[in-house]
Amino acid sequence: MTLSQQQKEERNVACIQKWAKSWSKPGGSAATMVDECYADVVEVLAVLQGKSVVQGSEGKDRWRAVEIDIERQYERRTLTFRNIVAQGDAVAVEGDVEMVAKDGSQRGWPFAVFFKFDSEGRIMSDHTYMPDSPHTDALTATV
Repeated sequence: MTLSQQQKEERNVACIQKWAKSWSKPGGSAATMVDECYADVVEVLAVLQGKSVVQGSEGKDRWRAVEIDIERQYERRTLTFRNIVAQGDAVAVEGDVEMVAKDGSQRGWPFAVFFKFDSEGRIMSDHTYMPDSPHTDALTATV
């Protein structure tokens, strides 16, 4: 079945909502985020840092392990979307990250991400724009 542009956009936005829910804590799963939301061959870039998280299929397993390790450090993690714009196989989001570490410290920052999707509706390109997070070095060491 061939999807209309509107159906593709709705499918892709649903993937982004799953991505945010999977990243969030409590209730989310970093493993689900990496394994189910992202394609097997993927490009993930921390654009402002000029660093790659994953290129192709190499490094995806290590990236998954790093995301799980980061997730364990927090009691609560939330993503709040301010804007979502979908067009064809692309979705742009703008929002805010809020995190509470197990020691009670709180962190937050704005972000924007430009996603591209494959024909199955999985993320094949993630260009994230945000300030350095406490985990930028760990994430970008995956390549």
